[in-house]
Amino acid sequence: MFSADRTRSTEGKTPASITVNIYYRGTNGSARRFAEEMTTSGTVDAIRAERGNLRYEYFLPLTGGEPDRYLLRFFFVHRLR
Repeated sequence: MFSADRTRSTEGKTPASITVNIYYRGTNGSARRFAEEMTTSGTVDAIRAERGNLRYEYFLPLTGGEPDRYLLRFFFVHRLR
């Protein structure tokens, strides 16, 4: 499941921000392994270092829910021309 929200100012060169929510699902621990690999490989750090990135986080269920499902949420801002 994917959702995104965007806010944009109409007042000249103000930032536009985007929030993206992605739910990943897997089987037999594959979703969690994917998130761990993204983190340990340095990919998450590289994404976080990109210009305009405000936050990039994985959220895993602590109890109950679906153990092979997690939420990726990231926020970034872009200055309008």
